[in-house]
Amino acid sequence: MKGILPLVLISSTISLAETQTISYQGYALDINGSRINNEKNVTFIIYNAETDGVRVWNETKPIKFINGIYTTQLGDTNNSLVDLDFKNSIG
Repeated sequence: MKGILPLVLISSTISLAETQTISYQGYALDINGSRINNEKNVTFIIYNAETDGVRVWNETKPIKFINGIYTTQLGDTNNSLVDLDFKNSIG
């Protein structure tokens, strides 16, 4: 049976490269507080405001978790990041 995996993001780091991808690293636990140790499909979403914002970008991709730690390049499968204005603060 397929289901939605709720993740708790404990910590993450974001950096924007000139290629309009975002290097994103983080630490995730499952709903029971255990570290994730396999591959999961994860959807990343960027909103234009911290609260009541509109979704301006999203990407779903497989992420490999090792002891809860993961790293990925956002925008490498959905290159519409080039259309976003990162010169102004998102939140």
